[in-house]
Amino acid sequence: MERKTILFICVHNSARSQIAEGLVNALYGDRFLASSGGTVATRVHPGAIQAMAEIGIDISGHHSKSIDVFEGQRFDHVVMVCDDKQSDCPFFPGGKDYIHHAFDDPAACTGTDEEVLACFRRCRDEVRAWIEETLVQKVLELAVDKFLFRFPADLYYSEAGVWVRFEGLRARIGLSDFTQQRNGDVAFAEPKEEGTSVRLGDEVAVVETIKVNLSIPSPVEGKVAEVNGDLLTAPELVNQDPYGKGWLAVLEVEDGEAARGALKTAADYLALAKVQAEAEVLR
Repeated sequence: MERKTILFICVHNSARSQIAEGLVNALYGDRFLASSGGTVATRVHPGAIQAMAEIGIDISGHHSKSIDVFEGQRFDHVVMVCDDKQSDCPFFPGGKDYIHHAFDDPAACTGTDEEVLACFRRCRDEVRAWIEETLVQKVLELAVDKFLFRFPADLYYSEAGVWVRFEGLRARIGLSDFTQQRNGDVAFAEPKEEGTSVRLGDEVAVVETIKVNLSIPSPVEGKVAEVNGDLLTAPELVNQDPYGKGWLAVLEVEDGEAARGALKTAADYLALAKVQAEAEVLR
């Protein structure tokens, strides 16, 4: 999947935009490629470096940049994180989509070192929450007849209707909302035992519903590292919370990039589900 490009902008490219760039590239680098810039190049604030290091993200190698270095480039998203009252918040003309969301400047905080660091931590957490809500956790919806199916955009999907959430070199899997709805209430769900190696397409779980017994093909090649034990006593979680508590298993994968390449994006899978759902409605 081609990564979306993002340019985060603030005045000095010292704190907020640097934090945003670091978060996106470290946490969602498989989907986005982030850069940052400002009106003038200054320095990356030590508070930003420390706050990010606390969550395991190293931005000590970042450099403050002027947006002039991106002249002639195009970005899918240009995000301005300056305060609304800052008249010198820069504008970059090379964006397909523009978003202005103001965050308080942690570099403007005063007080003890710990009080200043608390400002940077708060900024880090607020920026992360906004990124996840606005750029990552988008949900596509498909309405067919009286049914509504949901497809989180941050997941990958197999043609068999199994979703995959990559967590480093681990892949958490479950039944998509479309798959669980079309097959009815789940009465039994049993993934393969931990330690079981599966190839792409091998049976990774058995799911029994009031309509049909399903052999779930693995959407990735790997080894079962964890299974959802809650399904033994509450298989209905697959229906009630398919993308959350109703997950089936976690697999360890050796080649995450190859695994992603064999799967569909939410938009591609929605198109496939639309054809299947409309065909079933016409029966």
